[in-house]
Amino acid sequence: MQVFDVSHNSLMGHLPDTIFCLSDIEVLNLANDKLSGVLPDLVCSLRRLMNLTVAYNFFSGFSQECSKLLFRNAGFDFSLNCIPGRYMQRARP
Repeated sequence: MQVFDVSHNSLMGHLPDTIFCLSDIEVLNLANDKLSGVLPDLVCSLRRLMNLTVAYNFFSGFSQECSKLLFRNAGFDFSLNCIPGRYMQRARP
């Protein structure tokens, strides 16, 4: 299993497009950082992704491709971000 865990590293800002280079990643953990913006399609369309954790950041939304993870039998934890209309979110900073 290919795992990339950069949780608890105080990463800030938007995710770079180069994250798509992690094409064989099955588990991607970006939790408990300071990431923001909209979670891009590039992340959620990683072909082998089985679990994506972005909890405890400041994402303001996620794309249509990321919504598909919810129905694809893939783990997707986006709790405690700033996504309007979604459950378990924090107030905008």
